[in-house]
Amino acid sequence: MRLPTRRSLTAGSADFPSSADTASTVPLAAAVLKRPDLWPTALDALRRHRRARWWASAPFLPVPDGGWMAFRRETAFADARGLPTPAELVDYLEWLRTM
Repeated sequence: MRLPTRRSLTAGSADFPSSADTASTVPLAAAVLKRPDLWPTALDALRRHRRARWWASAPFLPVPDGGWMAFRRETAFADARGLPTPAELVDYLEWLRTM
């Protein structure tokens, strides 16, 4: 398996989410928003997974590297575009909180 390489940031690439990716994350965000007790854990997870020097390249957001996320999704869901269910995300954050 080849490791992901840096690509230019274009809509729909692994580094720049498409509108379909954004729409599919709404239920995930809603699941976390319903659980204020998990907000600090979710923010800490986002902080830990953000790209290094995220402010230096587009998109200028503290989001994970697209290639790394594609690799993580492929290993977890056998699909580089797969996402956890809202219940799986909540379970993960609850587990993370205990660590």
